[in-house]
Amino acid sequence: FPQLSGGVTCVATTKGEGLCYGDSGDPLITGGEVCGLAIAFRRCGDKRYPALFTDVHYHRAFISRAVLTLDKGKPKKPRG
Repeated sequence: FPQLSGGVTCVATTKGEGLCYGDSGDPLITGGEVCGLAIAFRRCGDKRYPALFTDVHYHRAFISRAVLTLDKGKPKKPRG
């Protein structure tokens, strides 16, 4: 991967399982807490290459604003 920007974490696994197609958005859990979300990998399921995860803590302000915005909008009942 090229140089990483802020808010991205590079993670390797010790179990030999890497990310693959359909894994985007899967959580990275450490100490029982979600600390990242899967965003990219180099080769499907290849333990030799680390995967990239968004850093949830880095993006916490955006996440908090998004959740507040969603909480304000109540679903409308369908007409009929």
